[in-house]
Amino acid sequence: MSGIMKKLRNETERAKFEAGRALRLQREQGKLGQLQSQKKEHLHALGEAVWEMYQAGQVTDARLVAICTQIKDTQQDVATQEQIIEAIKQELPPEPPTCPQCGRDVTSSDAFCPGCGTTLAGNNPISSAVSSLPVPALSQNCPQCHKPVRSGAAFCPACGARITG
Repeated sequence: MSGIMKKLRNETERAKFEAGRALRLQREQGKLGQLQSQKKEHLHALGEAVWEMYQAGQVTDARLVAICTQIKDTQQDVATQEQIIEAIKQELPPEPPTCPQCGRDVTSSDAFCPGCGTTLAGNNPISSAVSSLPVPALSQNCPQCHKPVRSGAAFCPACGARITG
């Protein structure tokens, strides 16, 4: 039995050593992390000091000037990007498209106003403005071209034919 006890004691001592070593290693790695953070803080402070000297015209070392020039260019890019973002934030949605003649709502598929029959096709600004709008419910077909016509339309939006009641 003493052989088993000796082996058990040796394994216990080995486990105790391994646990102690893991704790020491973790503690020292924590110290290393703190030192690396301090180094980064010092480098940042150094960079800020060099930047201030560069802005005051006191930096002459070519490497430092090159780095400061890159920082300056990046700052300009940041400012431009911020302006783009602000412009996007200020954008307003487009007004719903309407017929230029009677003011009735129209869609991108309308070649003619369903309210007054005015031609909408071609270079009319309505054509591009209405491309994303949903098409209203259709209830009948045009008697002339047989294309679908919205409920209440007086004219066919496809061919311009007058729709009779």
